[in-house]
Amino acid sequence: MKKSPIAIGLALLTSGLSHAGTYQTEITPSYSTGEIEVGSADVDIDEFRLGGEYYFGGVDDSKGPLAEAAFLDRASSVRASYGMGEIDGNGGDLDTDRFSLGGRFVDSASGWIFSIDYSEFEIDDGGDETETWDFSVGKYIAENTAVTFTYRTEEEGNDDTDFYVAEVKHIAELSGGAYLSLEGLLAIGDADERDDPIVYGGSFTYYPTRHFGIGALAALEDSDDTEETTYSIFGSWFASDTLAVTASYDIVDDDEINVESDVFTIGAILRF
Repeated sequence: MKKSPIAIGLALLTSGLSHAGTYQTEITPSYSTGEIEVGSADVDIDEFRLGGEYYFGGVDDSKGPLAEAAFLDRASSVRASYGMGEIDGNGGDLDTDRFSLGGRFVDSASGWIFSIDYSEFEIDDGGDETETWDFSVGKYIAENTAVTFTYRTEEEGNDDTDFYVAEVKHIAELSGGAYLSLEGLLAIGDADERDDPIVYGGSFTYYPTRHFGIGALAALEDSDDTEETTYSIFGSWFASDTLAVTASYDIVDDDEINVESDVFTIGAILRF
């Protein structure tokens, strides 16, 4: 198969980089900026985040795309992140805080996956706080394919919603050293204060080389109260095996309640 000019250029660009190795810690700073339209009102949002993940026993990054190293190596880890932001509207500025903590534990031999995550998001000055718990169990059903089932509970103000989520992820090796990552999701919700939602979506990421990937995502949350669509394009480029830049552009649109948001995020990955 003939390689595209982009793939050839990227291969030449990364040919002089260091060879694959092992890392144990990953740091992920990022900055997001965008706009939310609610009816005829507009607000601007900005947020800084800092995440970190520690892998027990390290991660062998030689099995495929560098961005997918932890999945391909069936690595276990603990992770945490913190974000602080600002919402700027006609009514003044509001500060936001975001925090998450979790872990993923994989039995490499059998392929069983267990994970737990907690996150909270709060708007200061009396705004509602959202708390989320995820409890997941899954299994690698093939070398590069995993199926995961998650119970998620969200509490926002007086509204509690439980989600039952099924996810599948597969990474295929293509000719010429390229890879394709495919993901799909289906979630059924059980809400206290609104109609029960259903969420489904999928994404793909194409890696012409181990160091570069570009992809897109689409998802829909549907109920009698909302019809929220999410679209995203994203990419990552590893300038070396241990340092990368990432970017994404996300659009969320809900015609039912007349809300639309556009957010651009740029970040980095540092591994050691």
